[in-house]
Amino acid sequence: MQERSDVELHQQLARSALELRRKMLVQAAGKGQGYLGQGFGLADFLAVRYLYELRHRPQEPLWEHRDRVLMSTGH
Repeated sequence: MQERSDVELHQQLARSALELRRKMLVQAAGKGQGYLGQGFGLADFLAVRYLYELRHRPQEPLWEHRDRVLMSTGH
């Protein structure tokens, strides 16, 4: 299996962050309210952590060695 270059990885993470922002916007628009600034600001962080660094297996949610994340916007 060929490893991705840094440029390819950066592009994939940027696309993922953009998709996260799009989904946040769609959800907020559907409800007619929402604080988008916090989510938009965290989208890059979330993309890197979830897609690149986090050890997880979505198909095995009870996997013993998975990483756990607790996040708060602080209010």
